[in-house]
Amino acid sequence: MIRALYRMGSHNRPSRVVGHLADARLPAIVLRRIIMAYVRAWKVRMDEVEIPAGGFRTLDEFFTRRLKDGARPLAPLPVVSPCDGKVIAEGPVEGGTLVQAKGLRYSLAALIGDDALAARLDGGRYVTIYLSPRDYHRVHVPLDGDLLAWRHIPGVLYTVAPGATRRVKDLLVRNERFLLSIRGTSGLEAAMVLVGAANVGRITSAFCPATTNSGREFGEGRCEPPVPVRRGQEAGAFHLGSTVVLVLGSQRPLRPVVEVGRAVRMGEGLYEA
Repeated sequence: MIRALYRMGSHNRPSRVVGHLADARLPAIVLRRIIMAYVRAWKVRMDEVEIPAGGFRTLDEFFTRRLKDGARPLAPLPVVSPCDGKVIAEGPVEGGTLVQAKGLRYSLAALIGDDALAARLDGGRYVTIYLSPRDYHRVHVPLDGDLLAWRHIPGVLYTVAPGATRRVKDLLVRNERFLLSIRGTSGLEAAMVLVGAANVGRITSAFCPATTNSGREFGEGRCEPPVPVRRGQEAGAFHLGSTVVLVLGSQRPLRPVVEVGRAVRMGEGLYEA
């Protein structure tokens, strides 16, 4: 019964409707009251938010709010968290699979849509970070290096709340996704996957004009020449909540400095080499 309810809510069109509502220009007093109610309900820290001159014009502008300079200092480690959220899984990539939840594994190749890249990352490590409605929703580059390619992978839009990931098999490879492939310094390689979710469901990228859940397929693009990127550089944004799966390959063992179940903030250290 619960799985059936999740399936009913996974279609993309209702999320597009929610997205249109989030883009609507509401009367200023109505918008302020909605935002204040949201802040109270989810305990959003507004002291670290960069509020635009004149305030937010839409709910979507609030959802994709920017932070004040210095709000997320970068840890002195080679790999930092690309986003705020809760670590719901972390571990080695074994036999080309990752753990979604206890008893549920899924294919790395299916997640990223690239068999060759999946083979190179096999034996590495991965971390899955869930963004709740209270979290900062912009996503940043987790390591220094070069952006090699991006890929839009169409799919449905299940909720990615922890209850769903424990019940819906292959949820993270069914949902619409946006991939960044990065060749890092010191022998690191990374696939960072932004996973869309129900309600609005849009992902926008800082590196290309793709906007997911728009009714279009954007395919993929290779960066010729590769684009230099730095830790903490903005990579994209979720328009309402979702999940990031970061998969890392390394010529040296990577040691995690985070624990499953713990909250992380963008810029906090994830791995040391």
